[in-house]
Amino acid sequence: MTKAFSKSPKKFTFVTKGDKFLRGDRYNIILSPQFYWVKKAKLPVKSISGAKKLAASIYEGSLPDGNYSYEVRKDGDEFIIIAYDKSAILDELKRIFPAKNSIKDIYFAQDVLNHIKECTAINDKAALSSVDSIIIQVPRACVDTQKSVAQYLDNIEPGRYKIKLSANSNELFNRKNVILFLLVSMLLGTSFLLEYINYKSGIKKLELKKAQIIKDNKLPSTMIQLRSIKKSLSKKFASQKSIRELLYAISKIDLKDGEYFQDITANAKGLDLKVHILDPKRESEIKNKIKKFAKIISSSMDNSELNLRISL
Repeated sequence: MTKAFSKSPKKFTFVTKGDKFLRGDRYNIILSPQFYWVKKAKLPVKSISGAKKLAASIYEGSLPDGNYSYEVRKDGDEFIIIAYDKSAILDELKRIFPAKNSIKDIYFAQDVLNHIKECTAINDKAALSSVDSIIIQVPRACVDTQKSVAQYLDNIEPGRYKIKLSANSNELFNRKNVILFLLVSMLLGTSFLLEYINYKSGIKKLELKKAQIIKDNKLPSTMIQLRSIKKSLSKKFASQKSIRELLYAISKIDLKDGEYFQDITANAKGLDLKVHILDPKRESEIKNKIKKFAKIISSSMDNSELNLRISL
């Protein structure tokens, strides 16, 4: 577990599954990607509330058994959709933080550490990496980095993306909280009403546009958007799945003393891999191991650095 201590009473700690008990302080919790699932998709809606209504269908058939909730974030013209099981997360946090009122607020790493662009160590076994704006957790053996999650914790400011996991908040139920709750409820009520009006107007425009396209092209009336969504989501899912499988396979390669993975960069076409080796003969050995599970597009040697481009 990664902790940061400062003069501020709002301390942040990064939590991974299997962490040991933590006592004696009150924390803002940052959940590692082990606690949730993330997908990125382009949808035929403009608002976050509209995308949230489609979230369950986007994950249909791809999640383990559980009772899932969904959070949606806007990323340009696409949406980042987070799925998580509240009960499963609560059970793990109660084990790690057995003391009452030891948790202040809870955040996803996807929300508060999304500015990380290079591989960043969590501990000696795991690291964070960014793939297409999605923060993922990879084996520590895959990367050689001086960056650590602990270096970022002191600079994190509590944001608006707090996650509420149960009806019973860890905060004391006092008058101040009641007043704040009522004020927020009034503001949200007005906001939701305006958003609902805009949403209904947007739906009407989409339906008119859809009807015109169907009429002009003499197409069936129920297939256009469904096929478009399915094609987009299938492509995204396949790409992310391939990247994860490649990273896992690469982490299993046995390196000799003094050898290490200096850099791994993911893109839409595949992975760029840089390996520090001590013996030039090791070039062919490592390439032969990679060829067993992936296609090498190109390779080159620069002194002791083996540069490889691997396709998905």
